[in-house]
Amino acid sequence: MRTFHLSLSAIAALAALLLAAIVSVGPVFADGFNRIVEIKNNASSPIVGIYAGSHNYMGANLLMSGQSVQVNFDDGSGNCIYSIRAEFNNGSSKNYRVDVCTLSRYTFF
Repeated sequence: MRTFHLSLSAIAALAALLLAAIVSVGPVFADGFNRIVEIKNNASSPIVGIYAGSHNYMGANLLMSGQSVQVNFDDGSGNCIYSIRAEFNNGSSKNYRVDVCTLSRYTFF
């Protein structure tokens, strides 16, 4: 039986390589679909709420014009199609049906 001796620097280099390989794969989703969507506000009014059903993904935060936020729409239901509603600071709202399993970015105007 052969014995291999690795230096501390070689072990560190292998650990860094392994970590880089794991990180490059990205998150793993149970059904294989990534439901994280970058929402961008290109409207003139701040977005005060982003809703799918009754859940507000913005909480108490505002999404100012020109800003974007990553929203994870994975609620465990397995659904891909959501009716997403953006509510704006000026009292208006916009509704869209979005396939969050195939879409990675969505812009409100």
